[in-house]
Amino acid sequence: MTVMLWALTGAALARPAPALLEVDNDFEGEVEVYVDGRYEGTVPGDRSLRMDASPGRRDVVIQRPGGAVLLSTRVHLQRNVIAGLKVKTPRTSIRIKNTGSAALSVDLGPGDDLWIAPNSSAEVRVDAGTLDLTASARDRDGLRKVRGETLWLEPGRTHVHVLDYNPPPPTRLSLKNPSRETLRALVDGREVGWLTPGETQLVHVDPGRTEVRFYDRAGRLESVFQVRAERGQRTTVVAATASARPAPPPPQRPGGPVRTSSTCSSSTRVVAVR
Repeated sequence: MTVMLWALTGAALARPAPALLEVDNDFEGEVEVYVDGRYEGTVPGDRSLRMDASPGRRDVVIQRPGGAVLLSTRVHLQRNVIAGLKVKTPRTSIRIKNTGSAALSVDLGPGDDLWIAPNSSAEVRVDAGTLDLTASARDRDGLRKVRGETLWLEPGRTHVHVLDYNPPPPTRLSLKNPSRETLRALVDGREVGWLTPGETQLVHVDPGRTEVRFYDRAGRLESVFQVRAERGQRTTVVAATASARPAPPPPQRPGGPVRTSSTCSSSTRVVAVR
């Protein structure tokens, strides 16, 4: 038994030392290694792998499983020498289509952001692998995030991604000033501006109960309204002032009956005295 072991050991020592090939995969997806067309191993994403190879000049191809070639080169492999190859993260293309009705600010990572108009598209080059995409639309408070998605971009392909954001209809108040005075309007305590005689102003509000106040130039409160703004609707609020309010009816003479003409408007009364 001892003799046999020594014989095996001697045979092992007699074998020529192999060359060593080390692949450092900087891409987050796994890659396959082929040497002279023969599969030698798979390197996981963001990992490295060392493998034996036959000495000599060898053609090395590193590719995605069944997909794009990331590296193709000829390497001179020597016995007891490690030949290192580094696989860098490849670049790929993505075409983003905006089929919605609002312009979108699309963020593809640090330094990669662009505006895409409605019913248009843009194609950009980015790193293959995981892509965190954020789309924002502008509203009355500034930019607001409306989409957030994580995509996988395979190298060697042109990817197409569709964004179809349509903003909800606005909730607004229609403030009207029918009086002969210029009025200051406040909505929920926030001043929205002055309304000249006959002017109408649209104000964006959040859905729900809303308080509207009108003041004259002297700062006197003219009218207060508690309204409910329905989502996506326009709610009309008409200011009322002392000058716009109907005058009280004239005093009646004692014992005199009053007859109202049916042909007059509701704000006009004709008084007949017998």
